[in-house]
Amino acid sequence: MLYGLSMAREEDVESYAKRTKKAFFPENEDYSFMLILVMGVMDNIQKIDGYLAKTSHNWSIDRISPVDKNIIRIAVYELMYSEIVNTPPIAAINEAIELAKSFGSDQSKAFVNGILDILFKELKGLKGKEVLSES
Repeated sequence: MLYGLSMAREEDVESYAKRTKKAFFPENEDYSFMLILVMGVMDNIQKIDGYLAKTSHNWSIDRISPVDKNIIRIAVYELMYSEIVNTPPIAAINEAIELAKSFGSDQSKAFVNGILDILFKELKGLKGKEVLSES
């Protein structure tokens, strides 16, 4: 859904989510979790992209493929707000790597893994709401 939003340059996330639900989640309970992730990423996209920009030293955000960028965004949201989504950090990273293998290019797995490894270590050191748990 994040990929679709970014490619369609959709502004109305809720309307897009309803259309996506009809097409991809007609009777699936995963829709609620997907919506939490998408809305969480969209509500925090500047902060998430700021972390991504700092971490991807030789790549501007615009040069990162839309697939890789959105996989990373989801994982970063899960890392930053693990108390909201109840996703252990290692599970978020592993799932992002699996998504990169399935939907990205041949280099996506290594790129996503490298970026998330750096971001995980950096975010883990932050204080306050964004401190990551090891659970």
